[in-house]
Amino acid sequence: QFSAPGGITVDGAGNVYVADTFNMRVLKFDSGGGYINKWNGTAGGYGSFLFPKNLGADASGNIYVADTSNHSISKFSSGGGYITKWDSRGSSDGWFYHPEGVAVDSGGNYYVADFNNHRIQKFDSSGTYITQWGGYGSGDGQFIYPRDVAIDAGGNIYITDSGNNRIQKLDSTGTYLSQWGTAGGGNGQ
Repeated sequence: QFSAPGGITVDGAGNVYVADTFNMRVLKFDSGGGYINKWNGTAGGYGSFLFPKNLGADASGNIYVADTSNHSISKFSSGGGYITKWDSRGSSDGWFYHPEGVAVDSGGNYYVADFNNHRIQKFDSSGTYITQWGGYGSGDGQFIYPRDVAIDAGGNIYITDSGNNRIQKLDSTGTYLSQWGTAGGGNGQ
């Protein structure tokens, strides 16, 4: 059973992972929906979640969890074994304020939609801060409450810019390329 599942990712083996946000856990399924396992913890220790919103998977099968209300990104093995956590609340480089989305590129770098800081941050696979893009605003390459991030095979970055009711596309260096969408309920809005 789920309680407000927030995000989903698939690893290279076809396993499906779901951020079960209000149950404070991650569930793992096979590609046919068969339950494999779960991991969580609400005692405040390593690997425990406080409203996990989204997930990313790297080429090695590790799972990255955007643990929104803990202001952190946690990394787990595909079996749910805790590996590490990056967690500093704030607005400095490499810190988070309600991260809601995470994605991993083919080189193992991970990208975080840092919701309340209105930016996308990029880190290497060891968690070292590389750079960031965005800032509060409605201009090209600016964001108001970015919720999620995705990376395509060419390294382009897609951001759900929720406060601006649009999707933005950046190249692999963070240069603005395009956007689409507007507020509304019609096709493409």
